[in-house]
Amino acid sequence: MKKGLCLLSLLLLFFSSSNVVGAEEERSWQDETIYYITIDRFNNSDFTNDFEVDAKDPNKFHGGDFQGIIDRLDYIKEMGFSVIALSPIFEVDGYKNSKIKDYFKTAANFGSMKKLQELVDLAHQKKMKVILDFPIMEGMDQNTLIDVAKWWIDEAKVDGYILDLGQGVSPKLLQSLSREAKGVKEDFIVLADFQTGEQVEGIDGFFDYSFNENLRAAFSKSNQSLQAVATNVENIEPVHFLDNQHTQRFTRDIINLNEHPGPRWKLALTYLYTTPGIPFVFYGSEIALDGGEEPDNQRQMDFRTDKDLIDYLTNIAAVREKLPALRRGSFELLYENQGMVVYKREYKGETAVVAINNTTKSQAVTLTSELEDGKELRGLLNGDLVKSEDGAYKLIVDRDEAEIYVLAEKSGLNIPLISTSAAVVILFLGFLFLVKKRSRNA
Repeated sequence: MKKGLCLLSLLLLFFSSSNVVGAEEERSWQDETIYYITIDRFNNSDFTNDFEVDAKDPNKFHGGDFQGIIDRLDYIKEMGFSVIALSPIFEVDGYKNSKIKDYFKTAANFGSMKKLQELVDLAHQKKMKVILDFPIMEGMDQNTLIDVAKWWIDEAKVDGYILDLGQGVSPKLLQSLSREAKGVKEDFIVLADFQTGEQVEGIDGFFDYSFNENLRAAFSKSNQSLQAVATNVENIEPVHFLDNQHTQRFTRDIINLNEHPGPRWKLALTYLYTTPGIPFVFYGSEIALDGGEEPDNQRQMDFRTDKDLIDYLTNIAAVREKLPALRRGSFELLYENQGMVVYKREYKGETAVVAINNTTKSQAVTLTSELEDGKELRGLLNGDLVKSEDGAYKLIVDRDEAEIYVLAEKSGLNIPLISTSAAVVILFLGFLFLVKKRSRNA
């Protein structure tokens, strides 16, 4: 029922005049969503490169490879991800050995350079970008580092780097690398995984671990204040994440608090996808994969699990893609109280309102001067419809639920939409009649 309501809401949005942003703007990095893959633990499709594999040992290779990712590109695309981030691809001495033997070679267990090029090319054909996790070793020669960075852009046509930084790496070195890489490819992105939270000029964004701690604390349990993650959000650098390759799984936080992972993940992902920044999702999050600290956080991916969370993630990704306000808009907190939060995003005449109820009870929130009078809020997740009455909008959100609204003109009978829908139904019924008739004659 909810899926049908959501589809109807999206159709209403498509046929209405509420989406006034106009022609498609040039895409930028703030419009992307990143799916990070630990290559060895994702999908094993090429058994010819299974060297020293032991899938029962977290410190050994499990067999995942480039071909495995190629075989799952549609799976990633269909969830709405536009960027694939690959764990370090370089040749090393064994799975757990962080010392890179050769920056100019792919790890034999993952596949050849040719196979990586095929992966990037196929991703580009599907309108997805590929970025590499790029570990920088302490004191590493600057000229060598820059040569390596430029070489992979030329050879593999990758679209960005996540700089995974060792101790003592100078900001000047990072600035040089970013400048040189962007000189090779104009729209190249350089992100930095500083666990210290340090910012460096010339880097497009960094992983904010202090904010991540607040985010996990806010959504891992019901009835928690969201104040820490709902204020000053617009000042946070672009990468938002709930967990990554260096943290224990968000699912583990939830389980440790005796909570159910499904609702907690849904609400947290809704926040991740509707606040300023680039959503970063660690592989397996879409199935609430469990795991403790490294290497336990990088367990084998399972593609045979329940699809409920995958469907939800796909849905909010579609809504984010449809509404530029969720990707580029200003942010204004409208309401927050112990797990219930409402905020507004605005961009070029488009207004989106997000309501997240991370509490154990249904919540009602009345908005008055915050929104233009005489319109309606159309829910795109659950099909909720809130019309202004006496200058007020009364939102009612069930426990453990969220809704993303778009502010639109009040809807009467939409004759074009009704006509189109009726035509589709008639054609479908006609098709069923013909099929039934043929089966009788067979």
